[in-house]
Amino acid sequence: MAPESGNSRELREQKKRLRREIRDAAAGLTADYREEASSRIAEQVLALEAWRNARVVMAYASLPTEPDTRLLIQRAVQEGKTVLLPRCVSPERMVALPFSGWENLEPGWLNIQEPRIPDTGEEIPEPDLILVPCVTASPDGRRLGHGAGYYDRFLEGRNAHAVCLCFRKLMREEIPVGPTDRRPDRVITD
Repeated sequence: MAPESGNSRELREQKKRLRREIRDAAAGLTADYREEASSRIAEQVLALEAWRNARVVMAYASLPTEPDTRLLIQRAVQEGKTVLLPRCVSPERMVALPFSGWENLEPGWLNIQEPRIPDTGEEIPEPDLILVPCVTASPDGRRLGHGAGYYDRFLEGRNAHAVCLCFRKLMREEIPVGPTDRRPDRVITD
């Protein structure tokens, strides 16, 4: 492993500081704000052409500090879309697995609810639309995740439309990014 350069060390420190700042801000969001903002975000996602055209949607089981994705997951199921959720299978690899009901999820990395690994060797379709979580994002599409790089690696080389969901009160104009950080196609906020 090559020694870390001063620039990459500084970038990591900037990201850590911003994550702390945003986590403090997120802790101050009221339940009413999170519920109303999540509803507004869901309305915008459902209005997207990418949503209407998607046969396979990759979502995520949101944390309390993130826009609530339950409505979007339920709506996708109602519309007959295949729904995938992420599962971290190693410290560097995330896969998309079929969602088969809330009761079939289990706590995974960061205590995030993840699908169980299926018993069968069923083929998993590629997503047409990927909903991407963040700690914070900028209006121009830079996002700061939780720090493990799962989504950056997962998005690499995929043709799916990627949409980052972020509460407006947690958005920032300046987000430090590095060469491996992948921008979503769009950021949706309340």
